[in-house]
Amino acid sequence: MEKRLLFVPEGHPATTTNLAAALYQIAAIDKIPREAVQAIRSVACLLEELEEAAIASLARDAVNDQLTYMNDELKTLTDHICNKLENEAEKHVAALTATINSSNANPSRPYRDALLGSLPVPAGADPRIIAREGIKARQVLIEVPFDSRIRELRPIDILKKFNEAIIEAGGTDSDHKLRTVERLVNKGLLGEFLKDDGAIWFAKQDNFDKFTEALGSLGDSLTVKKRSHPVIAYYVPLHLNISDPTSTTEIESVNGIQPGELQHMRWAKPPNRCSAKQICGHLILTFSEPNTANRAKAGGLVICNKRVSVSKYKREPIRCLKCQRWNHIASECIRTTDLCGTCGEEGHRTSACEAKGKQFCVSCETHDHPSWARHCPTFTRKCKEFDQKHPENSLPFYPSQEPWSWAQDLPKPEQRLPWKSTLQIPVQQRAGTQRLRQQQIRFPKAPTQGNGPDSARENRTVGRSTEDSPSDIQPHPYSQINDAELYGTQDPYWTANDSISPSLQ
Repeated sequence: MEKRLLFVPEGHPATTTNLAAALYQIAAIDKIPREAVQAIRSVACLLEELEEAAIASLARDAVNDQLTYMNDELKTLTDHICNKLENEAEKHVAALTATINSSNANPSRPYRDALLGSLPVPAGADPRIIAREGIKARQVLIEVPFDSRIRELRPIDILKKFNEAIIEAGGTDSDHKLRTVERLVNKGLLGEFLKDDGAIWFAKQDNFDKFTEALGSLGDSLTVKKRSHPVIAYYVPLHLNISDPTSTTEIESVNGIQPGELQHMRWAKPPNRCSAKQICGHLILTFSEPNTANRAKAGGLVICNKRVSVSKYKREPIRCLKCQRWNHIASECIRTTDLCGTCGEEGHRTSACEAKGKQFCVSCETHDHPSWARHCPTFTRKCKEFDQKHPENSLPFYPSQEPWSWAQDLPKPEQRLPWKSTLQIPVQQRAGTQRLRQQQIRFPKAPTQGNGPDSARENRTVGRSTEDSPSDIQPHPYSQINDAELYGTQDPYWTANDSISPSLQ
């Protein structure tokens, strides 16, 4: 029996606990001699010590296993991070080396522009904007003349012929291949390359000329259109002739813009619709380069010898001018008759409306404003939805190679309520029968030297209160004049019934 009690399986502290408890129960029996009880209790104590040692050993082994696992995982993660950083550093070094070499080959391009062009997108930029700008960098827009035979082909056939022409012009199938070709509403063609190198290769004039030659008759009169970046200039003098090419040349030369970067200009509101006394209007300028538009927005422009402020021309949701509904244009509208945007009646356009003082919003179905009003609640909601779908529209600048152009717009300041004092001044209410009296405090004069009647009179006045004042002392002359006689009007603080004024309650 003693061998069974002393036998403790290694690594099982629960068994040791049970044996120690059993021994303590045995030692509590009455018929066991005292020496045996002490021996049994000694064995139980030894078993408890063995239990603590076993628990400590198991805990030590578990902690060692966890530490070993964590060390291995940390070493693996550190090696992975080091490899990633080394690869990224090699890529950036290679990009900077290539940029420096290209800058040396092109002395006209400063080092600042070359280095900024190789910088990555700043941290904190919206991933959706980064993805959209990446897609735009791989796209190319081709203008097709109306008499071109390429308009008769299907987009899948155009894609096939374009890829064949690219290979014939010297491009590679792996780097310079088009992924898709889409026909736009204006009958132009929007192509997207598999990689950025394809768009860079296609943008060079020599490669494009070889591409059009490889197309044969299908490539006649094809041109590459650059992406537009419109801005709006405020309060430009209306005497500017935007149809004159010399005006464009003058604006480019005065503001340091490269020739050809200012594509076209148009008035936000035609001058013939302006009032006779109006001398300035808003001008929309379209640039081909985003950096030029951003610099114009940041520093303004000088037009007609006047410095004007410039803002980014943000896109807005499309409203049909035929049915006054959203997300389509009049040429695609299925409505047969025109709906006026001012009065809301059918049968005439908004420009031909002759109703005076009558307005109706088709979207809101209310007579508070016309359909074209800028403060229309539906228009405001549509603009917010459009900005959510196109997050780049909410940026103050056009994203470009400049890191600062990716900055988010500053939040609008919170509307502060007018200042109002929170200090509560307690006002003691008086009974309506209590009358207000004006009392003059009479200060005693210093006694004068001498024995004349005035000195004796003053000596008698010293130390007396107002109740026992002699009747020969006259009050101040102003004390008998009421407020109406003194100020010319009834003072609001002293009312007829001697109660507190409502303005102080």
